[in-house]
Amino acid sequence: MGTQVETAIKDIAEMKPVVEVVENVTVQATGVRNAGRWLYWIAVPLSGGVGWIITNFVDIHLKR
Repeated sequence: MGTQVETAIKDIAEMKPVVEVVENVTVQATGVRNAGRWLYWIAVPLSGGVGWIITNFVDIHLKR
């Protein structure tokens, strides 16, 4: 029983850095996903505003 406990403790100690890295990557991925959503919702109205300005204030005529 004692050797099994020592083996389990050794295995857990070896896995701890991997678990910490996975948790860190998960947090970073969540942050990136949220930043992407914010950028999307900021870009959509801005692109519509630019389109509105171009269609209403810039006089574009094609020569035929």
